[in-house]
Parts: sequence; structure tokens; C-alpha cells
Amino acid sequence: MPVSFDVRAFAHVAAEDDEPDHESDDDSDDDSGDESDEAVGYPDLESEWNAVRADNAVVERRAASDELAYAIQYENVTEVAKCIAEGGDLNVATSYRRDDRHGTYPKANLVVAVEHGTLAMMELLLKAGADVNFSTRDGGTALYAASCERDLRKILLLLRFGANPDAATTTGLIPLNIAVRHGDDLIVERLISARADMNRVDRDGYTPLDLAVGIYYRDDRIATSKRIVDRIRRAGGRHGLEWARMG
Repeated sequence: MPVSFDVRAFAHVAAEDDEPDHESDDDSDDDSGDESDEAVGYPDLESEWNAVRADNAVVERRAASDELAYAIQYENVTEVAKCIAEGGDLNVATSYRRDDRHGTYPKANLVVAVEHGTLAMMELLLKAGADVNFSTRDGGTALYAASCERDLRKILLLLRFGANPDAATTTGLIPLNIAVRHGDDLIVERLISARADMNRVDRDGYTPLDLAVGIYYRDDRIATSKRIVDRIRRAGGRHGLEWARMG
């Protein structure tokens, strides 16, 4: 039996299919909006990777800096050069370990060189960019350490590279105070020539002249102590109370 085919009915259905589907368009718009919102919510992977790389670089630099301190302490020039090339920072307070009794505490690399190294090691660090006036939390600098070591040659080297003779510790001590206490007249002379402050008062209110006079009266090296007292006076040094009255 032949199947009847209504052309008009077919044409009507086809026309309905050709009409724009507004509901579908709205859905597509909503979907695109959802996609854009989701895109905004995605993490910036490149930025995160850069942050991770930066953190890793900091860790590596710190490790290289700590290794640098040990290499300086043991006069390993090859290892020092390697640590610097790997990003070891010359101007940080590294985790320096002196011995089991003192434990670990921060110390500048140049100070480590002053206390354990040679003039050649110090000059290597200074020429590589070590800050001659870098200080740790206690205010101690390489020049202060050299005064404590009573090493005139290291003091002369540091002064040649611009060390500040008036850089004080947190207790108000400057290298001149240390040289006076030790009775090192040649070091006192060099620090005075470098224009050290003759009237810097420490935490206890003492000037270098106060310290020198005190040593003069209790030290058996009378001649040396007297030379130091006379030299400080000629340079304008005064007693703490006298300086306070003048101020």
C-alpha cells in the first residue's frame, strides 16, 4: 500500500527547525560565561613555577653562603671561588660554628677571614665584593675583629679598603677601645691616623682616654700605656665626664 506524504506538513516542520532557538542561545551564553569564570579561577602556573624557582634559588644561595664561610675558615681558595660562582653571598651573616661549646651563631664572611684566614684570603674577598663595613647584630665589623686579633697588617688592609674606624658595637665599643685595652700602641696610632673618634663614649660612659688612663695605672707596661695616653690627648681625646661637661 503506497505511503501518503503530506508536503505541506513537512514544510511546516522544516520552517520551525529554521527558526532561531533563543533558549539554546541563552544557554550557550551562560556556558561561555561559566567558562570565562572558570578560566579566571585557574592558577597562573607560570607565576607559581617562577615563585618555586625563586624559593629554590634562595635556599641554594643560603647553602652556598654557609659553605663559603667554612671554606674561608679552612683557607680553601678553590672552594671559596666555587661558592662565590654558585651564588654564595659575601655580605650575609652565615651560620658559623666555632666549636661545640660556643655552638652556631651568625658571623660575616669577612670576619671569618679576619679570625681564621690570611691577608691573601681577605684581599680575595674584598676584591670579590665583600663589604668592608658589613656588621652582624652585635655591630661587630671586620676592623673590630682585627683589633681584637691584634693584627696590625689586617687592620692596615681593611683601612686601605675603606673600613670605618668609628663603626661601633651594640655596647658602644669601637676598634680604638679594643686597641687601647690591649695596649697596642702601633694600632692605636694607625686608628688615630684614620681619624677615629677620640671621644666616642661606650655604654659605661668611658672614652678611649678613660680606658687608656685606667690601663696606665694598673698595667706593668707603663711606658707603652703612657705613650697611648699622651697620643690620645694630643689627638684631642678627653675624659668622659670632661667631654660631657663640654657638651
